[in-house]
Amino acid sequence: MLKNFDPTARLTAGLLDEVLAGVRGDARVVGLSSIPVGTGQVAVSARLTVDYDQPTDAPRRMIAKFADPDPDLRRQVRREGAYEREVRFYRELAPQVRVRTPDVYAAEFSSETGDFLLLLEDLAPARQGDQLAGCTAEVAATAMDEIAGLHAPCWGEDRWRELRWLRRDRPGIAEVTPRLWASFLHRYSDLLSEEIRCAGQLFVEHLDSWLSWESNHRTVVHRDFRLDNVLIGPQGSMSVVDWQTCAIGSGAEDVAYFLGSGLPEEQRGELEGDLVRRYYDRIVELGVGDYSWAECWLDYRRGAWHGMLMSINASMLARRTDRGDQMFLAMAQRHARQVLELNSAEALS
Repeated sequence: MLKNFDPTARLTAGLLDEVLAGVRGDARVVGLSSIPVGTGQVAVSARLTVDYDQPTDAPRRMIAKFADPDPDLRRQVRREGAYEREVRFYRELAPQVRVRTPDVYAAEFSSETGDFLLLLEDLAPARQGDQLAGCTAEVAATAMDEIAGLHAPCWGEDRWRELRWLRRDRPGIAEVTPRLWASFLHRYSDLLSEEIRCAGQLFVEHLDSWLSWESNHRTVVHRDFRLDNVLIGPQGSMSVVDWQTCAIGSGAEDVAYFLGSGLPEEQRGELEGDLVRRYYDRIVELGVGDYSWAECWLDYRRGAWHGMLMSINASMLARRTDRGDQMFLAMAQRHARQVLELNSAEALS
C-alpha cells in the first residue's frame, strides 16, 4: 500500500520502483518524466515515461492517476469514498466485466491518508472524448455496446451486497440538491436558457419521487459514463475510465446520461430510440433475462434525471475551471431538452 506516498512530492522513481515490483522483474526503475494529461476535476493524471536499468517487459509509458492536491477537495472526495471506489473497481470488478478498460499495473489506496495511486496502460494514440464537441452516432453506438458489457455480467444486485464500497443509494442528495440548484442559478444566471430553468425546477420538485424510485433490475453502473471518460481508438474502439462513481443502480441511467450529454440535441432526439434498443438487445444477447423492452424504455426516461443531477451538483462541488463551466452548461442544456422531450417527470408517476 502507499505507506511512503507524499502527495506534495508526487511520484518518484523510488515509489514507482516499489509499486511496479510485481511487473518489472529484475529491472529497477532509475528515472521517470511526466506530463499532465486529461481534464479530471477531482483527481490528477499524468503520462509517465519510465527508465529502467536493464531490459524488461514492463511498460515504459503509462498513465498515473492520483489525488488532487487541494486539501478541501481531497477531504470532500475522501468522505465520499471516490478514490477507494476506483481502486477497488480495478482490483475486484474490472476482471469480471466485458467493458474495455486500461490494463492496470498498480492500484493502491491508503485508508489512513486517503491517498491513492493508479498506474494504467497508456492507450495512445486513443483520444479522449470531448464533452463540449459531442459525438457521432457511430461513437454513441460503440458506447452502447461497451456499457452493456459492464451491466450484463453484473446483472442482479444480490451478487454484490458483500462489496460495501459499492453504493446503493445517493446519501445527502435530497438535502443538498435544492441548495446547489439555487447556487447554480446564481452562478450562471445570465447564461441559462428557459429549458434549463424549467427542467431544473422540475427536477427539484420531483427529487423525492426520483430518489424513492428504484428499478427492479439493478446492476453495477458507472454513473459518470460520458465522453470525457472514454478513450476512442483510431479504429473506433472505446475504453472506459474514471470509475470513482461506480455504484449499484439502474443500467438505463448510464445509457440516458451518455446519450443525453454526448449527442447534440437534434441528433439525440432522432437517434436515441435505436441506440437504447441497441443497448437492450446487447444485454439480452449477453444473458440478461426477465427484462422487457418496455421496462428498459421506462427506466431510460426515468434515468434521464441523472443528467440534471450531475449538471447541477457536480458543477457546484467540483473545482471550478473555465472549461468546466462550459462543459456543465452544455450538459445542462442537453439534459434539460432530454428530460422535457421524454416527459421524464410523468415517467415517475
